Amino acid sequence: MREIKYRAWDKKNKKIREVTNINFFDEFLYVDETPAGDGERLKIADVELMQYTGLKDRNGVEIYEGDIIGWKRKQGASSFLRGNISKISYIKDGQYCGFGFDKNRPLTAKKAKELEVIGNIYENPELLTEWKKWKS
Repeated sequence: MREIKYRAWDKKNKKIREVTNINFFDEFLYVDETPAGDGERLKIADVELMQYTGLKDRNGVEIYEGDIIGWKRKQGASSFLRGNISKISYIKDGQYCGFGFDKNRPLTAKKAKELEVIGNIYENPELLTEWKKWKS
């Protein structure tokens, strides 16, 4: 069974926070708690939640929704490799429901081992913008 956990983009402080507890009833979540119980309470409306996919990249880094990933793929039957980047997002269509990337390509355990997390859409939005300019 995959581990269910979240991280959050703190809109006010402009940083990623580790979510330790979510109270949907009261619309609060707790972040960055220590074993001593220290931590901070934030309104759910003041953060962007990112769910853990349950998978790790080729370097053992956990992959979350909103992460920007890089990979190389073969072009046709040739051995020419070119780099690509994309963002991890939740996909829900007629055939698939789960996490994916690159125009709704499903994120599988096998594929995750070929990917590398290079940033996220909140701290590094320029990665996707620059890639789109370069690719055009």
